[in-house]
Amino acid sequence: MKFRNDFVTNSSSSSYIISKETGGLQTKEQIYQYIRDLFLEWQRKKKLICEFYNFAIPLEKLKWNEMKEIEKTVENVFGFDIWDSHCFDTDWAKCSTYLEFENYWNKKTEGKKYPDWIFRIIDADEFNKYGVPSWYFPCLEDNWEGLDCETYCDYYNTDKCVSGIAKEPIENILGKYCVYSESGYLPFYVVEKLSIKCKFYCHHMG
Repeated sequence: MKFRNDFVTNSSSSSYIISKETGGLQTKEQIYQYIRDLFLEWQRKKKLICEFYNFAIPLEKLKWNEMKEIEKTVENVFGFDIWDSHCFDTDWAKCSTYLEFENYWNKKTEGKKYPDWIFRIIDADEFNKYGVPSWYFPCLEDNWEGLDCETYCDYYNTDKCVSGIAKEPIENILGKYCVYSESGYLPFYVVEKLSIKCKFYCHHMG
């Protein structure tokens, strides 16, 4: 399942550039609390659905035909996609601060060559490390600072062209913060509401 808005990446990564104009989301901690609240709301919705139908098992363990049978009712009554019920890690939401969250994932992924966090919140100084600019401005590829503009580029003279502003601080072009997920692990319920706060976003659950 892919949800795209403007410039995207073809990899199994997701990124959400928080708009600079978004009030209340001006720090990593504020962004983390917003995402965590959405995630806890997602968990509460699943619990309510189970109570409504008197399910004795977690929602994500229902059989395909059982999910299909209640799919439309759940969407109409709860505003919830019944297929959006699984997440590979839910314990992270017990972390009350972003610092606790970072410590949790550092410990959990210690020694792994490719640490798989459910998401990270990175600032503009870290964008290049994760390849964020080239996802949203493909003509930049791997060389943000040394853009050598070519007039035959597919993006030349279009709204995707960044010629002449390549050396401008990246946070002025994209934004100050980016929520980055290597494999699109955030539930769509969270993504849908998070994307409203974004200047750009790319969600790839693949």
